Amino acid sequence: MHQPINYLLIGHITLDITSQGYQLGGTATYSGLTAAALGYQVGLVTNFGGEIGLDSLSELHLQVKSVDQSTIFENISTPDGRQQILHNQAEPISKEQIPPTWM
Repeated sequence: MHQPINYLLIGHITLDITSQGYQLGGTATYSGLTAAALGYQVGLVTNFGGEIGLDSLSELHLQVKSVDQSTIFENISTPDGRQQILHNQAEPISKEQIPPTWM
């Protein structure tokens, strides 16, 4: 049984390549943590490769489909601004992955 939620997110938890290695990123991650900080019970449906742990997202109710590799970005600062490189895109999230109790 899934926990009741009042804020549903559907999107990839991404990995950002940094000089220290991978860091969790992406709109789903940041908006989920922000909504949880504001008191919402957040449900997040995502596809993730498991390259690093998701302990920092313990405030969120996660519905994770394990995939071969996560969506991975690299952000490079240049004199002309940020350059963003997409190294990998996880498989699309399907509506069937959403727990019925969250709809």
